[in-house]
Amino acid sequence: MNVALVNPPKEKVDTFLSIAPATSFPISLGYLASSLEIQGHNTRIYDFYNRNNLEDSVRALADYNPSIVGISVSDLGIVRSGILQKFVAHLKYSFCPKIILGGYIPTFLGDELLERIEGIDLLIKGEAEHSLPLALCGNPASSSRVLNLDELPFPKREIFSLDRNREIFHLEEYGLKEIPIIESWGCTFNRCNYCGIRRGFRRRSIGNVIREIEELNQLSKNQERNFCFYSDLFLMDDTSEELLDELIKREIRGPFYVATRADQMLSARKSLLRKMAIADFRIYPGFESFSDTQLARWNKGISAEDNELALKRAIENKIMHTFNIIYADPDTTKQEYQQTAKKAIEYVFYHKFYKFRLLTLCPGSRDWKKFRDSHKEADPFSLDILYESHYPDWILDLRQKHSQSSRYLLSLYNQLHRDPSEKNIRESKDCLKELLLG
Repeated sequence: MNVALVNPPKEKVDTFLSIAPATSFPISLGYLASSLEIQGHNTRIYDFYNRNNLEDSVRALADYNPSIVGISVSDLGIVRSGILQKFVAHLKYSFCPKIILGGYIPTFLGDELLERIEGIDLLIKGEAEHSLPLALCGNPASSSRVLNLDELPFPKREIFSLDRNREIFHLEEYGLKEIPIIESWGCTFNRCNYCGIRRGFRRRSIGNVIREIEELNQLSKNQERNFCFYSDLFLMDDTSEELLDELIKREIRGPFYVATRADQMLSARKSLLRKMAIADFRIYPGFESFSDTQLARWNKGISAEDNELALKRAIENKIMHTFNIIYADPDTTKQEYQQTAKKAIEYVFYHKFYKFRLLTLCPGSRDWKKFRDSHKEADPFSLDILYESHYPDWILDLRQKHSQSSRYLLSLYNQLHRDPSEKNIRESKDCLKELLLG
């Protein structure tokens, strides 16, 4: 059976989007493709995320003429704007495939999607690596958790060619060449009010991860590449140090990018941090804020002092890193905002300051549930827009000011990292101070 797995076209509308288009390869679709091919199906992956021409997308799929089109829905906007309904209708009219929806939005708003979108033959909630192959064999299951990640085949790889994706992902313009590796799924903390990740934490074995890295090294030979580990809790236990030992032993070097929390950085052994530097591991710490009251409101379980100490520890151990922060939520006071903004300026070399991030409403999160309960009559696919309308004017004015300067800020940031001279650091601080504090 021919199966097409699709990231649908997305219209750039309504919400607080980053300035760059999507630059990560669709690894979740890669996992689904390889899981299906083991069952004897033929698969192709189509990533239309950065393409706004719906007719061209449908024509590309019609040329393949699959019996099944699986659509990953990760954005409320394509439902709200009607793009998803148009896409499904065009597919049905063009070659009448069976349409299966899955992904983040169907997991949390599945019933509402089925009421909203006509032409859906099946909707899968949660992880689809087992349930989708079962459904195509005539044994539909609404969800099926993957308990042992080592049982999954490696993602289908031909779609990850950097040459093929350079134009699609605007890699020349943004200088981003990411090769994603999913090292673990889920989160053990399950506490941050704004986050929708609630599934249990699972890790792959060291040997399984090493084999995939070696395979990727062969595929990306002679090409500049960054390995991006999808692991929110990389420093959680001894497994990380054992993986680093194996990488160093095999003389495999990064750059590898991993996410972590401040408390993990503070509790990590010195030997682990030293090995991260040797293997060229770089971190994306989830600091979010340098205001204690904001962090408490978001239920982060860490303090502003923890964040700064973790940042200093990474600097002392020569671990390269870039931290993103959330400047505000609708309840942010000017004092809270200034506390975070001043730290962003102080540590300008380590902060991706060209992204002015505001807290957005994430389906499945505690914030989402609380907001939805208080707005029962509102369209669930427009709750994020309604939430954003609660931001005060002074924050929206800052966002607008920052957005107008985003291209310049990105070039300034790149220049700073090419030449971290005192002059460039001073200019960057002055620029950011003008933008953030006026």
